[in-house]
Amino acid sequence: MEENDTSRGKFYFFWGIIQSYTIPIIFQGIYLICYKLELPLIERYKCLEEPWPWYGDKKSWDRLYWRTVYLYCLNVLIISPFFYVPFYVWEVPVDLDFSMDGIPSSLKMVGQVLFCMLMEDLTFHISHRMLHRPSIYPYIHKIHHEHKVTIGMAAYHAHPLEFIFGNVLPSIVGPLILKTNMHFLTAFTWYFLRTAESIDGHSGYEFSWSPFRILPFASDYGYHTYHHSNNVGNYSSFFTIWDTVLGSNSAYYQDLKERREAEKKTA
Repeated sequence: MEENDTSRGKFYFFWGIIQSYTIPIIFQGIYLICYKLELPLIERYKCLEEPWPWYGDKKSWDRLYWRTVYLYCLNVLIISPFFYVPFYVWEVPVDLDFSMDGIPSSLKMVGQVLFCMLMEDLTFHISHRMLHRPSIYPYIHKIHHEHKVTIGMAAYHAHPLEFIFGNVLPSIVGPLILKTNMHFLTAFTWYFLRTAESIDGHSGYEFSWSPFRILPFASDYGYHTYHHSNNVGNYSSFFTIWDTVLGSNSAYYQDLKERREAEKKTA
């Protein structure tokens, strides 16, 4: 392996470790402040009909909270950084473009990030659907569904196997396909956005300025909340495309229609 490749691997390792630690912690910190202060300016974007879960059974919430902290530390602080170790310890080549000349235009970066979103959405849908199979669900994915009313930290409340095969691997499919056609900056922009979207999608807020909600066929917080509360359908992450094609969101839209009709009758 060439010295230049070795330095790239080390750079990729250190940058990956830094981003793995800082981005989730920063976003979680922001949401924890929002939950704590409950400012009217922020709470108007709260889209939960139920109160925040800590206002219910305090003992049950305390148990769930500390279990979430444990899984958060395990998945975010231990497992996630481990994926960068081979590039440093065993000097595995990094199939990305690191050159200054290869820094992409804004249009190219956006296009490649959208490609990564589509690839992640498809593979996440498949893995998520598999995790709901009766033979698998009680042992792995049921842990994630311990949060009936989700908050930001619930994004990482998952069995380690689910975190690896259902979260991490779908996220790297796009870069693995594009390889050196993708620049290092684009890859980590994508990883940043994936982390932000996952936390945002579990946060309990539906911010009007969220960039993840302006995409065509984008899912929203209510879409994923229905999955958590009803434990059925809505398996995708970014988009509603595959749920629509495969008919796994029909129950959600039927429920949405009935609730809107009920609201009209009471208005």
